Amino acid sequence: MKRVLLTGAVLTLISVLSACGEAKKATVDAATAEKEVRAVNEEYDRAMKQQDAAAIEKLYAEDTKVVESNGKLLTKADVIATAKAGETKYDEGQSSDITVRVHGDTAVVNGKWTQKGTVKGQAFAGALQYTTVYMKHDGKWQVISDQVTPITN
Repeated sequence: MKRVLLTGAVLTLISVLSACGEAKKATVDAATAEKEVRAVNEEYDRAMKQQDAAAIEKLYAEDTKVVESNGKLLTKADVIATAKAGETKYDEGQSSDITVRVHGDTAVVNGKWTQKGTVKGQAFAGALQYTTVYMKHDGKWQVISDQVTPITN
């Protein structure tokens, strides 16, 4: 009887330790994923500020959709064409107040984008609140959706 109880206790202990190990691994994986997403979000900031079509091409998934501050829905091809046209020039463009939530191979980033520049010679400036959704595909994080909303207050 003692042997049965001892075996049961050992199996329970192994199960608990295994669960703790899995929880620790999940926490480490989530922390690693968040760090990766933050780095990719910085790359995205640079690509947009520099209107770097090649970088945008790599950062966007094929079916990426972007909702501009005026409500217009753009595809990956639209954003790349705009970057290549060279009509948008950023003097300033930077994210702040960033939060990252990772859910497996998907991450949601919320932040504030402060900008100043010109489009077709017309000046613009201001701040936007954004939500960017990233998905890990073939080992790399890519933008699958992006939406910006002007901050008016």
